[in-house]
Amino acid sequence: MLCTRGEGLKKYIKQMKIKSIAVATSALLGAFFVFGSPSQARPYVYTSTYSYGMPLKTCTDGAKKALRAYGFSTFDEDKSTLKYRVGRVSSNHNSESVQVTVLCNQKMGITTLAIAGLDNRFTYDLYMKLHEAEW
Repeated sequence: MLCTRGEGLKKYIKQMKIKSIAVATSALLGAFFVFGSPSQARPYVYTSTYSYGMPLKTCTDGAKKALRAYGFSTFDEDKSTLKYRVGRVSSNHNSESVQVTVLCNQKMGITTLAIAGLDNRFTYDLYMKLHEAEW
């Protein structure tokens, strides 16, 4: 495009700047989608189910005691299912990105332990400690 007037040249330069920005932005976005990937938190999850023949209250209190021993202090208890003889205790670890849930089902005679965390080694070590704990 040949510009003979000063205003045409200014308009042409302005359009070229916009096109350059659009091309650069497209190139960066394309490179991101081809070469980069967004970071994703993928938790490591370990779970086990055990037979349990004690009363529901003994199970939930014992679970809280075991969790306190390994760095958990604030508990969320689901009391809406107590009439079905089922209790749930959940807690987040005080210093690590780990959550534990213990489900006590007196009616079925089982207890389920589930632990999820972002650091595989820490999560597994904690899982093994809770797996060996008695409540």
